[in-house]
Order: sequence, then structure tokens, then C-alpha cells
Amino acid sequence: MSVTESESPYKNIDRMSAHEILEHINDEDSKIVPVVRSVIPSIEQLVEAVVSRMKRGGRLFYLGAG
Repeated sequence: MSVTESESPYKNIDRMSAHEILEHINDEDSKIVPVVRSVIPSIEQLVEAVVSRMKRGGRLFYLGAG
């Protein structure tokens, strides 16, 4: 089953205290650090390619959601 389709451990968030919710947010935030670290070489390649192109007059369109 896809991660996005799995049951959330936070399905009862409406019954949690503010403290519990903040702890869960912090727990989730801490998961991203090792993932980003593992792809730093790829991010570096992307940054270098973008900088190179922008130095030659290229433009960067930054889009996002959420």
C-alpha cells in the first residue's frame, strides 16, 4: 500500500492535547533530516546546474503548494 494511502497514526488528532500534537509535529520533522542529508550530492548538482544557467541569462520559476 502506498504511504499516502496508509492509515494515519494521527487520526485522533482532535482528541490530542496541544503538547501531544506538537510532539508529533516534531517527530515528523525529525524524519526529514537524514533523508535530505542522503541526497545532498543530488541537490548540489541541481544547484550548480541552476546557477550555471542563471549566469547565462536563464530564469528560475519557483512553484510550490502547501
